Amino acid sequence: MSKDFRKGMMMENKKMKFAVNAKTDGFALTAKAGKHELILDESETMGGKNTGPNPM
Repeated sequence: MSKDFRKGMMMENKKMKFAVNAKTDGFALTAKAGKHELILDESETMGGKNTGPNPM
């Protein structure tokens, strides 16, 4: 059985279920997972607003 060490605890690998909510605004994508948020966007020269890192 594979084990993983995180935050000083030994944990068994187990399947997890999670949900990600996303919305788009032009080329920009905002994804939220729990309390975390990630914004991806194209540069202005590619037609985006450069509000986040390039999605590629």
